[in-house]
Amino acid sequence: MAEIKVLDQDTINQIAAGEVVERPASIVKELVENAVDASSTAVTVEIKGGGIDFIRITDNGCGIEKEQVRKAFLPHATSKIRSADDLETVASLGFRGEALSSIAAVAKVELVTKTDEGISGIRYVIEGGEEKSCDEIGCPEGTTFIIRDLFFNTPARRKFLKSKMTEAGYVESFIQRLALSHPAISFKFICDNKNKVSTSGNGNLKDVIYNIFGRDVAMNLLPVKGNENGILVDGYIGKPVISRGNRNYENYFVNGRYLKNNIISKAIEEGYKGHAMVHKFPFTALMISMDPHSFDANVHPAKMEMRFRNAEELYSSVMSAVRSSFVKKELIPKVGLGNEQKVKENARKIPEPFEKKRRAIEERFSSLSSEQIKQIAKKKENNESKIKDSFSKAEGRVQNAALNPNGQGCVQDEDVSEISNRRSSIEERIARLHVGENTAIQKEIDKVIPKTMEKSSIDPEKSENNTEINTGQPQLQQPVQVEKTKAELVKETDNYAKGTQMSFADVPLLSEEARPKHRIIGQVFRTYWLVEYDEKLFFVDQHAAHEKVMYEKLKKDLENNTIVQQMVAPPIILTFSIKEQQKFELCEESFKKLGFLIEEFGGNEYCIRGVPANLLGIDPQELFIEIFDQIEENSGKMNMEMITDKLASMACKAAVKGNTTMSYEEMDSLMEQLMKLDNPYQCPHGRPTIISMTKYELEKKFKRVQ
Repeated sequence: MAEIKVLDQDTINQIAAGEVVERPASIVKELVENAVDASSTAVTVEIKGGGIDFIRITDNGCGIEKEQVRKAFLPHATSKIRSADDLETVASLGFRGEALSSIAAVAKVELVTKTDEGISGIRYVIEGGEEKSCDEIGCPEGTTFIIRDLFFNTPARRKFLKSKMTEAGYVESFIQRLALSHPAISFKFICDNKNKVSTSGNGNLKDVIYNIFGRDVAMNLLPVKGNENGILVDGYIGKPVISRGNRNYENYFVNGRYLKNNIISKAIEEGYKGHAMVHKFPFTALMISMDPHSFDANVHPAKMEMRFRNAEELYSSVMSAVRSSFVKKELIPKVGLGNEQKVKENARKIPEPFEKKRRAIEERFSSLSSEQIKQIAKKKENNESKIKDSFSKAEGRVQNAALNPNGQGCVQDEDVSEISNRRSSIEERIARLHVGENTAIQKEIDKVIPKTMEKSSIDPEKSENNTEINTGQPQLQQPVQVEKTKAELVKETDNYAKGTQMSFADVPLLSEEARPKHRIIGQVFRTYWLVEYDEKLFFVDQHAAHEKVMYEKLKKDLENNTIVQQMVAPPIILTFSIKEQQKFELCEESFKKLGFLIEEFGGNEYCIRGVPANLLGIDPQELFIEIFDQIEENSGKMNMEMITDKLASMACKAAVKGNTTMSYEEMDSLMEQLMKLDNPYQCPHGRPTIISMTKYELEKKFKRVQ
């Protein structure tokens, strides 16, 4: 028998380090969490060579007392807890006291720290667990750790590290998650002298998401708020348009601690179910706050796992919070006609020939108040009346002179020519009034339009003498208030505001308020409908839309036990074994709720006499067997996920198919039914029922804008 010996301290330290220090990201995790626990408001992490060669972590926290520095590197030395009882209520990220001793055992460590009260700081160097120096030094408040040559004394472990780029990616992922969980702390990550992550620390989670994941993700977020069973859930979940093919973007934190947990992950995906395609996973940034007594964080040395005392309550709370975030939210994806750049808010329009001035007038006109427009319209009428009077008098003089039988006062040819020219000029001026180009009216518009409304793409109007009208009025201190809707302005001044429409950007397409403004254009390819609303063109997939309506109806009937049953003749005969008979007896009532009527037929045989009435296109015997086979033995409990999948299949087969002609009344009725659904934007399989295209995208294809 081999002799039993006690290991030396150096071997013990390296074994302990193997549990805590797996790769450079492990060191960064432990030290940055310590910085957060030290009340830091700014943390900078710099690495080189993937963190294998060099790691520097600087914070502005409380620092370490000179007398405590050596003690901090001893095994299981910590300031976070004092006894085992404290583990039940620990609120700090770190608490095990293994980090510094484990890191020092496998790397060259330099510590520079100073407290607020200290006159000078201290520089402490330890390599491979052996102290090299400890000196006083001048430095700012806070703590800086410098880690060099990771695993320099354990080359075998160093060989198992991945490439420098991959290791740097692990570090970046951790910094991103910690920045999400602590938006009030400013984090900066530098990799090989390049800034990779930088957050402001202003406490706004959405700003952190924007800085880390970019504009596309930040623009497609839904707020999540929930408070159930004493568990608070707050944060954001991504819309289906940014769902991913893996769970890498599922970020959730319990009391500020990032972890991986199947219960929380399944709860998120169950709440998200029905809003995205199958095998697609959401982007999440959820902060879960709960009583520290209800979980145990002391499960794993890396503190990446937790055990929960009441997992069912946690599951229900997270799922409900995620699911409620989709209520009454418009989730219609926007599409373009190609791979053009994103839509620019202030895109410059290219006017058609002869429309340049008219568009300039319309753009300026849209910013005026109703009183200002009334004044301009009144002046327009007065000017038009004066010009018409002048025209009538001139025409009368011409007629009187031409018809004088005695020749007295007859006009000469040159006089007739002059009057004719004046007449043509007057007619031209009247015509110009009707297209909004009268100089006097333009001047009135310019008087009430702020200088900031001027567009560089709009040419100033020209007067009859070819001199530019000065529109450079001083900027108004208060913006012009529009007292009436644009629809009313159209009615009041139809010559000027003709064609302008009320904006319904804040009213979803599938709402009672928007219902009167829908314009169903028709059906294309006998599969899709075109609906115009709010300067957008919506495409509706008739099969997906009808499928979702049918699915929601079947689901509610199941929940309310109102599924209609129909009899079958002849009945369907099934043969059960003894085990199957026992299982059926346990779940017979559940099948009755689904709409099945099953009776004993003698011996080992049973007959199905009634089936759900909405089983259009589905073999009832096949459906029964599939459900029955997946019921757990000795429990009699049905797998509800499998049942809802079957409901989705039933709805899919019963729904109107593509390549089917539908009347206007049928399309209108289906739009009405979609409005009543909780989630009308995705079919049960996650495909979109409606997509939209903006007027901008269409105009861009026709080169009206650029």
